[in-house]
Amino acid sequence: MNIPKINIVAIGSAIGLAIFWGWQPLVSYITGDFNENLIVQIVSESIETCKPEKLLVLHIQPMNKGQVPVEIGGKKKGSMVVTVKRFPDNLVKDKWVDPKTLPTISEMDILKEHPDGYIVDKNVDYDEVETIPLLPGIYWAGVVLTFNDGNYVDQSIVVKLADEPCSNQKRK
Repeated sequence: MNIPKINIVAIGSAIGLAIFWGWQPLVSYITGDFNENLIVQIVSESIETCKPEKLLVLHIQPMNKGQVPVEIGGKKKGSMVVTVKRFPDNLVKDKWVDPKTLPTISEMDILKEHPDGYIVDKNVDYDEVETIPLLPGIYWAGVVLTFNDGNYVDQSIVVKLADEPCSNQKRK
């Protein structure tokens, strides 16, 4: 049987393409391309007001560093909870402070605002902004992003809201 060279090249190319097509998902799985790689960051700023309270602005930033979209919340069980706690005024020198022991000032689940769920597309950073007026002091703020399977990532920061006079008022 005499097969023309063109057919041999076409058959060889088709076999090579089929092998690549079949192995590519396996290689992607092994290298992590199909893994969810969602992280969360929290950044703060404060805004001066002419009242005793200062406005604490929290930027909650879920970031998808992976190659697949990640869905949290909705009909599934994920959550993104932000908590603000206040440090006592009478801190003890050289003693660690456990944030779990601090009184909670406020707590909210950002995903409650997204009843259909929250999809973080691949290679995308989001910025959810939440604000709360607080008296001057030192605060602990944290966010816990819980995935639908119960795993979670978290981050926290410590913020000082200074007791400064309003810039519209004349200083004595």
